[in-house]
Amino acid sequence: MLTSSQAVLYLQRMARDKAAPRKNYGLRLDQGTMKELAHLAVDEDRWLNELVEEAVRDLLKKYRDKRK
Repeated sequence: MLTSSQAVLYLQRMARDKAAPRKNYGLRLDQGTMKELAHLAVDEDRWLNELVEEAVRDLLKKYRDKRK
């Protein structure tokens, strides 16, 4: 059962996902990394995909800033 705040977050995420089209990609990670990522998603009450997207955006920004 979701709490009301969890339900609100879920609905906000669903609305955002509909606004930004997504494409599926296969991703292979070692078991330890995947396990740690899954635990982080639970601890932060976020979708695992959100964390992966955040990490990729941060990595791209890091290298973009390095080129400047």
